[in-house]
Amino acid sequence: MNDILKQVRLLYIEDDENIRTILSRGIKRRVKELEVAVDGKDGLEKFKEFKPDIIVTDIKMPYMSGLEMSVKIREIDKNIPIIITSAHGEPETLIDAIDKGVNGYVIKPIDKDKLFNTIYFYAKSIVLERELKEKEKELILKDKNDALLDIIGNIAHQWRQPLSIISTAAGTIKLKKELNILSDDELFRLSSDIEQISQDLSLTIDQMKKFIHDNSNQKESFNFKKEIDNCVSFVKGLSEEKNINIIIDCDDKYNSIRYKELFSKSILNILFNAIEEFTLTNDKNNYIFITLKYINNEYILCIKDNAGGIDSSIIKKIFEPYFTTKHKSQGKGLGLYHVYNIINTQLNGSITVENTTYKYEDCEYQGSEFKIILQGDNNV
Repeated sequence: MNDILKQVRLLYIEDDENIRTILSRGIKRRVKELEVAVDGKDGLEKFKEFKPDIIVTDIKMPYMSGLEMSVKIREIDKNIPIIITSAHGEPETLIDAIDKGVNGYVIKPIDKDKLFNTIYFYAKSIVLERELKEKEKELILKDKNDALLDIIGNIAHQWRQPLSIISTAAGTIKLKKELNILSDDELFRLSSDIEQISQDLSLTIDQMKKFIHDNSNQKESFNFKKEIDNCVSFVKGLSEEKNINIIIDCDDKYNSIRYKELFSKSILNILFNAIEEFTLTNDKNNYIFITLKYINNEYILCIKDNAGGIDSSIIKKIFEPYFTTKHKSQGKGLGLYHVYNIINTQLNGSITVENTTYKYEDCEYQGSEFKIILQGDNNV
């Protein structure tokens, strides 16, 4: 436990001087760095300056309550774990806090072992995310399997929020059970949520294995819509981070016999490239559109975005070997040159890209459009 806690920075907010003094001494010995605040207003300012990994805060404080502070912090950072400390006589406040995005709680008088176990629970996911990012850096430096870079980065983003939801649901069950206000319906609902999210996390592992292992020598029957859905699900963490809406228009009746893994890797790589073109923004009108039609014995798959398009001076070069719009150390994925080769030589098709202007819901957008044409195999 101590090895994990020594890797996190913690912000502790408590208005009671005696409690604050005693508890902060114990916390300081355990964590990497500790910042202490005396009320919610002070805590919000120190959160912005200190940039902690975890927050532990009292609820009732002068100037700004811990709950008010938490709501404002959630507007800035949706993922940082927030643990509240509360007296036994505040069940409604605790439930309200959980509903507003607080992750965990510790009842006063504070049991130090319980507090550190709670902090440790959230610290583990933070340290895991960092280790994944460090592994990503190692892979870049060693110039190993580039496709793993996007996969590892995506998993780091994609796991943190589901883990937070699971812990919040578990905390709600425990709290309401202790207060004897947990109904059978709510227990069933929260348990179902935990089970579903756990299955989603397991699916992510299965998808990772699929994209890592090279089964390119095996032709098999697959459904286009299902594979496209799998690819979109796999980049969900990164797309949500940039507020990108991925809209799929693909009939589920189209099946084919060809190299499924190569098809999926090609689509995944194009999606990663498209997502990278968007900057971090709160704009809700970020889009990637995926359409699949079957016309004259050809599958026509289009992937377009509204990220502004590709510079006209390089758009004709992006399928060339070794060409990248980024510094070499930043290049990720299979590379569009490899996608070009896969589609043309192994999938019996062709790929082109162009900048396009189009309308969607009465708004005009500009972006790039990749068009993949695959010869039909009479398996529609």
